[in-house]
Order: sequence, then structure tokens, then C-alpha cells
Amino acid sequence: MRPVTFYRDPESVFFDAQARVVIGLAITQYERRLGNVRLTPHVRVHVPNPHLPTGPRERRPSRLSPTERAFTRALYWDSRIHQLGRDKPDSRWSLKLSWGDVPLLPGQARQVRVMVFPDTDGARYMLAHPETSWVEHPELRAEVTSR
Repeated sequence: MRPVTFYRDPESVFFDAQARVVIGLAITQYERRLGNVRLTPHVRVHVPNPHLPTGPRERRPSRLSPTERAFTRALYWDSRIHQLGRDKPDSRWSLKLSWGDVPLLPGQARQVRVMVFPDTDGARYMLAHPETSWVEHPELRAEVTSR
């Protein structure tokens, strides 16, 4: 049996340069906010959305379009973002994305707020707030539904 070669999605590769800039801006914003807590903790980005909405997306507005998923993959591919199981020496940041509402008209950009924080902050938060752990409390886990 031959090993399967991994190929990245070409659309997410297209967003690599923009993702690098966005992560850099988010890290700068985090560092600036350490000196002034009144600054916003995130960077706002408008992601282009050339795909027409499909039937399931209209019923479930929280789903991401193919372009939005590609942008998300490009952000997580950056070497500064921590991922379990990956050997990334400079990956000392965790990433949080908050997507805005789905645009009403097809082709409009969708807003996403990108926030980074040191990867040790998550562990610190879980130690201080064990009641929010989905590992310890299975009822907090998201339901998996079949398509």
C-alpha cells in the first residue's frame, strides 16, 4: 500500500500571505493591549465571499462558505499558531475566530474578528475555571449530527 501524499487546498494556499499579515496584526494588537486595556483585543477582517449561498447554508446560517473555510485553514496553517500534534517551533499563540452574520446578498464579504493569545493562557483559564471544561463535563460538548 502506497502512502497518501498530503496536498493543501489551493484556495487556502491563496490566502497564506493575507493570513500571515492578519496574524501579525493580531499579535501586535495583543501586545499593544497589554499596555492599554481599553484597546480592542481583536483585529477585524472582511473575507471575500464569491460563492453563492446553497440550500443547506440558508437553513444553517452558522456554516462557513468554501472561501471562509479556506481563509480559516490558512490562518491555522501559520507557523505561529499552536496546533496539537504538529512540530512548529514558534507556535506559541492560540487563535480565536468570531464570525459575523452571514451577508444578506450573495458575493458580499463576511466579517471575522481574529484574536490571538499565548497558548499558556488557555491552560491557566481551565485551571481557574474547571466548571467550563468539556472534558470533565460531557454535557458541554457539541452534539455531532450526521449529514
